[in-house]
Amino acid sequence: MADDGVKEKSAKLLSAEPMDIYERIKAVRLRLGWSQATMGSVLGVSQNMVSMIEAKKNDPTLDRLLLLVRKTHVEWKWLMTGEGPMMMEDDKGPIVESPEIKLVDPGRGWKNAMKADPSMYFPLPLVAGDVAAGSPRELSEDEVDDWIPTIYHRQWCPNPERTVCVRVAGDSMVPTIQDGGLVAIDLAQNDPLQLRRKVVAVRPNGGVTIKRLSFSDHRGIWIARPDNTESDEIYTFEDHEIREKVVGKVVWIWSYQ
Repeated sequence: MADDGVKEKSAKLLSAEPMDIYERIKAVRLRLGWSQATMGSVLGVSQNMVSMIEAKKNDPTLDRLLLLVRKTHVEWKWLMTGEGPMMMEDDKGPIVESPEIKLVDPGRGWKNAMKADPSMYFPLPLVAGDVAAGSPRELSEDEVDDWIPTIYHRQWCPNPERTVCVRVAGDSMVPTIQDGGLVAIDLAQNDPLQLRRKVVAVRPNGGVTIKRLSFSDHRGIWIARPDNTESDEIYTFEDHEIREKVVGKVVWIWSYQ
């Protein structure tokens, strides 16, 4: 834990004039009570490199910034812009500690779509048990059956450390999701106002089910309905309770067609 002196230095930094990214990196280190050597060890660079970055004599690389976010739970937006909260909320840290990914012969010809860089890859945890595309089933976020090596790309997986994979059981989301398919659920994307007409995981009565979310203006209720027109698995929620019912957004689907 950081001592009072370190906390005081961090507080002074945060209360001063707007900081640049070099100063924000230093503020993170002081907030955690780390020495430059400790931060260097975490980021895989030398103490001298950390010192040069904080002194604005060297620029941090993108992969080191991403690693800093993963290891410290500092908010990406704050780190990049200084806006918003500095640190993620306690309940928004990583689900579990992920294993290291090592690339073996990543191949050529990817152009600019993806670099052969380990920091661009994240393993997503496959959660124990099935999630229902039909009647709700339990979803245990802390029981990991396996890991799925997945290409990290902010366009479809902006919060890899808050994303879990689950296997779907049932046919209520056919043809979008087949029985036995895999889906990735971003637990950080759970604002219903941003999820209209999106495929989401909802918790209608304790269990979790996959449905498409919509809002009925004239009735003033939220509706979680199946894509399968032959299914009658429909759930409705009052506006005051919907935020507690949305688990997250389905951001990726692996399913045969």
